[in-house]
Amino acid sequence: MTETTLRDDVAEAARIVSAQEVLRINAKAKVARYTLHQCIHGIADAHDTLQVGQYEYSHPYAQKLWAEIDAMRDRQRFLAKC
Repeated sequence: MTETTLRDDVAEAARIVSAQEVLRINAKAKVARYTLHQCIHGIADAHDTLQVGQYEYSHPYAQKLWAEIDAMRDRQRFLAKC
């Protein structure tokens, strides 16, 4: 592997991580005011969408849905503690 190839691979990995971090931040903002009931139904709806659409994990819409699922799970855990 050449130095240029390695540098390109590192840059691509950083871009992907940055995009995933943006998805996580946006998802957390979206669900910040969800109730426990909304989280439960939102998680189920997102899972159904993933299953019906048969999206690969690498598909951009699937990554968005998984970020939202993770954010709703975090919110659900927070609300369960209150």
